[in-house]
Amino acid sequence: MKKMHVAIVMVLTVILSCFALTAFASNDNPFRTTYGYQAMISRVPGWGQAIYTIVDENNVTMNGSVVFDSDTKQSQQIVSNPNGIAKLVLPNPEKIHVSSVIVNGKNYVVNTDNSVKSYNLTDINRGKVNWCVLRRENGQFTCYDADQL
Repeated sequence: MKKMHVAIVMVLTVILSCFALTAFASNDNPFRTTYGYQAMISRVPGWGQAIYTIVDENNVTMNGSVVFDSDTKQSQQIVSNPNGIAKLVLPNPEKIHVSSVIVNGKNYVVNTDNSVKSYNLTDINRGKVNWCVLRRENGQFTCYDADQL
């Protein structure tokens, strides 16, 4: 009988732990589903796209430019449109890494691992779109994936 009580307590502990981890994981990316629909309708077969929205601490869009490195080019810049959106179109397989964001002439570092995006030939053929939000936080930018449905 005692073993059954211990087993029930262990099972309940595991279940509650799973719920707690799910709750914490869902709060770490406030932009997770923000641009999912826009990313889906922006797909163009034969072209990969990396789209970045630049926002400040209050989630207000800002003009600036995104600096990235790729397999073939170093320190290339894409200037955002008036809505704070910078778009990079990739006709060939590439691996890109956002290294910094320039706003009002000041260079800010991007500090997250998910600033690296890879596009293989299948991704290009399907028109893969990665939409990310670059948010200014504490004097640097954090890259959030924002294209999940």
